[in-house]
Amino acid sequence: MIPFVFKRREKEDPDARKGYKKTFAICVRFSGMYPNLCGKWYKIFGVYGMYLHVMFLWYIFGFGISAGYGIAYSDKTVVILNLFFGAVLAIYYVVVHHAMYNRDKLEHLLKIVGRGFYTYERPPTPAEQKILQSVDVECKKTLIRAIVLVSVIVVLQLFLMPALYGFQGEYSTIEEGGIPINKHLSLPAWLPYNTETPTKFWLTLLLFLNDGSAELRIIGSAIIIFCNLCTCLASQFDLLTNSLRDLEARAMYVYEHEPKNGKPLSNDRCYDDPRFQAIMNHCLNENIRHYQILLEFNSVLQSYVGPAVFGILSGMALAVSAPWVLIFDIYNSSEGLTPMNAIQMFNYSSSMWSCTAFLYLYCYYGQLVTTASEKLHFALYETPWIRANTSFRRKLIITMNICEEPVHVDVLGLVSANFATFLEVVKTIFSYCNLLMATSGSLGQ
Repeated sequence: MIPFVFKRREKEDPDARKGYKKTFAICVRFSGMYPNLCGKWYKIFGVYGMYLHVMFLWYIFGFGISAGYGIAYSDKTVVILNLFFGAVLAIYYVVVHHAMYNRDKLEHLLKIVGRGFYTYERPPTPAEQKILQSVDVECKKTLIRAIVLVSVIVVLQLFLMPALYGFQGEYSTIEEGGIPINKHLSLPAWLPYNTETPTKFWLTLLLFLNDGSAELRIIGSAIIIFCNLCTCLASQFDLLTNSLRDLEARAMYVYEHEPKNGKPLSNDRCYDDPRFQAIMNHCLNENIRHYQILLEFNSVLQSYVGPAVFGILSGMALAVSAPWVLIFDIYNSSEGLTPMNAIQMFNYSSSMWSCTAFLYLYCYYGQLVTTASEKLHFALYETPWIRANTSFRRKLIITMNICEEPVHVDVLGLVSANFATFLEVVKTIFSYCNLLMATSGSLGQ
């Protein structure tokens, strides 16, 4: 795929490299969503991209056949598991391809992060340095959260339960005349062979563990890059707000460092100096330019993540609701709460809550951008406009009108990533759960 779509590059852009390190885009790179096109990595990522294509297409085929068998044999467990894994697979099949083919947009965003959004004439104050340093801390926290959530699903869903069955010698649930899907494996995909022997079972388990981990790397990387880019954007809005509230001190700094001035001014007399008034306008122009850059960054960010996040927010509700049905079935089963059933319930619930946490992170960091941008309108009003000249006031009024509507991380212009959207997603999850509970009664266990 990569040799047919992307051209080899001689070297990476240094600014993009800085942004790459700051946002921990290494995760996105090694998930295959941001392939390296330089040197020997060009062929390596080309081969890995081919592997991802084959893997996704195979599991789409395997889950499709498995779901068909589940319906034909009225097997609720197989149908529900295919609904869960099939929905996740379809969503992230779109996500990984959209990210690959739009890697230049991500590179553009990383360049902006790497070289810095905007540099003011006055050096950063301690408060502004603290805002900039907090970005690194928050990006690391996001990385840790994503790794923990992905690790939970890998260990519990892809390894723990099938390994327990394997250690007990229960390698297959396929019986003559029964559904030809092995429920003891981690993924409910159809296989052209039966895993009735230890060798076949453990090799298939390792295959599923490898392929499932590849998909989970994509899931974790998608949330890491989205959240860290939103963190960078929100911190810039905080920086802009702080700069606006400190506008008079910035103007004083510029005035005093001009060679022909140099003499400090008192607060009572500074506004009588036409040169100081001109510098006030210059400082406000700096803030306006900074705001324009943030809007441009947000526009590219929405273009890059919009389709992917729309698929995640709209499709994951169905996927998350599916395990609820299996949890209730296990709880109400005639076997009672056996140790294996209890572990299975914990397994399903952990996967469900991990996926819900991913959805929350998308909405939380989108809300972070909106909340930070809401402060701009008030920060503009707090500038010393009363003592400024007419030109300053005119610019201020125009900018306040523009900033009256906060910035949103919109998803294809349909919804925004924020707390209100998360609440709607949670409502949708329960609606799907009730629907599945009501319609799955005709299926057997």
